[in-house]
Amino acid sequence: MKHGYFLLLAIALSGCVIPTGPEPVRFNNSALRSYYDLDLANLINFPNASGIFSSREESSEFLDTAGKRMVRSWDESHGTLINEIGDIIEVKPAGISLNLNGTNMLFTRYDEFDTILDPIFPSPVTWSMKGDSYFPSFTHTINSENMPEIMSPLVTDTLSAGNPFDLSFNSPGTDSLTVTLFYFVSAILKTDTTATVQTDIPDIQRTHVANTGHYLVSSYVPRDTINWRSITPTEVLASLAWAKSDTINIGGKMFGFVTEVVRTRDYFFKP
Repeated sequence: MKHGYFLLLAIALSGCVIPTGPEPVRFNNSALRSYYDLDLANLINFPNASGIFSSREESSEFLDTAGKRMVRSWDESHGTLINEIGDIIEVKPAGISLNLNGTNMLFTRYDEFDTILDPIFPSPVTWSMKGDSYFPSFTHTINSENMPEIMSPLVTDTLSAGNPFDLSFNSPGTDSLTVTLFYFVSAILKTDTTATVQTDIPDIQRTHVANTGHYLVSSYVPRDTINWRSITPTEVLASLAWAKSDTINIGGKMFGFVTEVVRTRDYFFKP
């Protein structure tokens, strides 16, 4: 399955830019660019942030190569500190410690704290940091969300890319959420004189919708017909996401907090 591939490309292509200082931060940090919820991506505002702390829960349903239904779930939590000129801090400051729900986080990457700790959504998430002479200490709790449920179509249903379908869902606690349709297509480059068919080309289509319990997915229309021809979708990963965010200001330094849930289901198209 392409679920890890989907995650990496969704992060790379999400285009979410969060202003965090007088100079743009270096976007090598997953916590700053991986929001699935367009409401969050468009409205979040962390001006001159000294730190951004996020937790996300994801669940993906798909069929394995034998046609057996599988569910894969995982959690991610990240803490990122930013210096006075807007750059992500790449070396852990001496004396700084950070914990999530009482468990210490490790500075496992060169630019952020990280943990595989399950935050147990929808329970609240509590962040605590022991500061130093520059970063103040704090403890802050942010509420998390209920995971949305995709009711239909079932993962065993085979869809037709040429026909619309009703994506039925249940997402208590939110007025709106983001639907992402991650298509995989086969196509031929118009400049390719050998007419070689390339497979698993990604085509991401994302929209923000009201929480009515239904979203009508239109017949597939490719976004890039300038460079590709003979475009045939083979698979679509449909995801639902929503998120919360808030901020605190301590000693003139602002810290931003995010929680997000993402539910994905994989569908194959009829040949």
